[in-house]
Amino acid sequence: MQQIPLAEASKSLPELVETVIKGEEILILIENRAVAKITGLLIDTEIPTINEMPSLENPRNIFTTSDDFNHGLEDIQDYM
Repeated sequence: MQQIPLAEASKSLPELVETVIKGEEILILIENRAVAKITGLLIDTEIPTINEMPSLENPRNIFTTSDDFNHGLEDIQDYM
């Protein structure tokens, strides 16, 4: 596990994130005492590029509805 002082960590965050993505953990130190630990969540998972992410300019790229908009209303009839 890599240990790094806070002052140094704040200057090299992108590199630390790359290290964590590869599966390593990093301890952040203040006055030689561990105060935080950075661990990865995306280990063995590809990170989508900006071109692969849905566009927020057009909500139709993100949200979909059923062709029959009223389908399923009978399921909630008791609550209406």
